[in-house]
Amino acid sequence: MRAYDGPELPPDQVAVVKTTGGLTDMARIADIDGRTGRGNVDTAEILPGPHSITIRISSGSGFIGDPQKFGDKTLLFTATAGHSYLIEGTIEDDTSYAWIVDEATNAVVAGEKP
Repeated sequence: MRAYDGPELPPDQVAVVKTTGGLTDMARIADIDGRTGRGNVDTAEILPGPHSITIRISSGSGFIGDPQKFGDKTLLFTATAGHSYLIEGTIEDDTSYAWIVDEATNAVVAGEKP
């Protein structure tokens, strides 16, 4: 998903946000700056600068004894051109957690880990 208007830009002029997925914990992009991803986008290109990203989190396999839970979390962060960011999330004790990690530095740039 390209979350900006205008022509496609080269990789050194945009930032990439991508989500993780697993058997029991999954994060997907629901919205970036008002552009809906319908909760099903796993990678998006954005322009450098400040952004609001709503992350849809699911946790649990849905199997007996491991009920599936869902939650949304909105994070604000500033993207840097040429960087790639990993969005992660989980639900613990009915609280949704989401965080964004700069893959170049491994630093959490928004949100918080549980």
